[in-house]
Amino acid sequence: MALSQFQPELATQFFEKAMRLSTDDTNIMDALADTYIQLGRIEDAKMLLIRSCTVAPSVNPYKWLFLAQCQCGLEACSTYQKAIEILSVHFASLPEGSPDRYAMQREVAKAYASIAELYLTDLCYEAGAEESCERVVQQSLLL
Repeated sequence: MALSQFQPELATQFFEKAMRLSTDDTNIMDALADTYIQLGRIEDAKMLLIRSCTVAPSVNPYKWLFLAQCQCGLEACSTYQKAIEILSVHFASLPEGSPDRYAMQREVAKAYASIAELYLTDLCYEAGAEESCERVVQQSLLL
């Protein structure tokens, strides 16, 4: 309710209390990480997302995308690849024409585009950066 009223500080207090009561609940971890991101507490969000991804890697695959956005360079690229892998499994299991399948497919395409952006910035001096960039752009366009 606090989030819907644009009160991330208050929501953070509730989520932190919930985390103390249920320390391994990845849904709470993910929600708290989201509020941390809204408050600019990127390192706190990153640590929670890493923990959530470790505890339950395929529950809420979108958390991998949020984690990748908190990272840089090869670390971010690797996390985007993991997000693509998990999201692809999820969307392949949904029926053709399903709105959820389409939404996940779009997220995978955007993840490929984010990797391309990394190759145009952080990773531009990596060996094979141009080819890798072209490959992920093509994969994004196919989706």
